Amino acid sequence: MEWIVLLIVLGVIATILLLSLWVIGPTEMGVFTFLGKIVRVEIKSGPCFGPPRPLGQVVRFPTTQLRLEYEALQPITRKGWYYQQIQKIENLKEKSKKEKVSPEKKKIEEELRAAEERLEEIKKEKPEDESEKCESIEIDKVGVTVYLRYPNKKENLEKALIIIGGAKDEQSLKKHYHDFVVGCLRDVLSKMPWRAVIENREHIALEMRLRFTEEGSPFILAGFKPEDIYVAITLIDLPDKLARLLSLPQEEFLKAEAAKREAEKRAIEAIGTVIEMMARARGKKAEDIQKEIESQPELKKEFLDLAKDLVVRKLGIEGRSYLDVRVDGAEGLERLLLNVLAVWQRMPMGATVGKETKKDAEKKEKIPDLEEVLEEIEKEEKK
Repeated sequence: MEWIVLLIVLGVIATILLLSLWVIGPTEMGVFTFLGKIVRVEIKSGPCFGPPRPLGQVVRFPTTQLRLEYEALQPITRKGWYYQQIQKIENLKEKSKKEKVSPEKKKIEEELRAAEERLEEIKKEKPEDESEKCESIEIDKVGVTVYLRYPNKKENLEKALIIIGGAKDEQSLKKHYHDFVVGCLRDVLSKMPWRAVIENREHIALEMRLRFTEEGSPFILAGFKPEDIYVAITLIDLPDKLARLLSLPQEEFLKAEAAKREAEKRAIEAIGTVIEMMARARGKKAEDIQKEIESQPELKKEFLDLAKDLVVRKLGIEGRSYLDVRVDGAEGLERLLLNVLAVWQRMPMGATVGKETKKDAEKKEKIPDLEEVLEEIEKEEKK
């Protein structure tokens, strides 16, 4: 009889121990409750003992970083002046924070003071290249991502459990903080001109983080630590009309670069053609002629005249007008290259501007093309 009682007692103890055994996953932390009251916090993974089921429960918090994405639709920016100097000041402030006490930090602080003094001058003078008056506009959409990590201290985990009502997953946590995050974003944007919004994403993110980490913010009250909160501005979707306006300078830049590359290609072809003509006429190699051109003024003059003549002929063949553009301050092959570049770059579409138009050229005697010139040179060589 005594053995039976002993076995029953051992069975009850084993059952309680088994019901009290919990396993915390490798990416989890746990808060144990008994009858709804917090009794233990376990921040290490692995097997552990806690309140027995079913009266005891464990609330599991992930140790991984949470990514909460939000969008503010149609936020309105402030009407006012935008100063480019502000961005420079913000960058210097960030550099100063990262630098330790050193001569470099002192130098940055001096630059910062000078930049702030310059900003005051700009605000008074308002030069066009350093300031811009911006109207209040409605931006289509601004996206922000908040990165969070649940606190790994026992007291802070207890706060999170009480304030937010348990360990929420990303979607639940995103919904819980939606109004606070989007409201902060709208408020920050409402105090900035639209130009500052598109050019100072880092400033917006910094302002958001300051609000999230200040004492009394919902994140801090829930136990999140400031060092575990990071903010990034991921999207600024401008109205179509404004986006097209901002893209015009870039389009013009790309067109100019394309015209420049085309001009360089044509200039190289023209120079190579003239040197080859002169080499064949003299029965020499192109490399030797190029050296002689650099050293002999008479040969250099002949080269420049032939190069100009070739440009005129080529433009005539293509049906373009000739614009005689001269570049001072350069000599020799460098001057020719600049002049040829100027001709093609200034006349990319054959506009009828300059000293001689296509109609004027047609009144003159017919100009032979390049093949005819080469044939004449060969005939001279045979003679």
